Amino acid sequence: MQSRTAYTSQLLAYRDEIVFTDCDIREYWDAELSLNVDRDINAGINIKRVGLGLFPTLKRRKGNLVVTNSTTNSTLKEVLETLKMYQKPTP
Repeated sequence: MQSRTAYTSQLLAYRDEIVFTDCDIREYWDAELSLNVDRDINAGINIKRVGLGLFPTLKRRKGNLVVTNSTTNSTLKEVLETLKMYQKPTP
């Protein structure tokens, strides 16, 4: 049985996309939004989503993770505001 918090540190909180595929990846640069996403802050947001019952269901199909039952569109604005607030300044 899968833990309720499985994949919270791998799934991008505002796009339902697995981007943190390796533990060495600590940040993700989203060129479209000019946003630098810290893995730990992203995971914290996802853990909160789990607690609120808003984290999507993830299933394995042919070895790949597939997102189902997503509520990301309803939380997108709040998630992006949080990520921008905690964004590290770029050098």
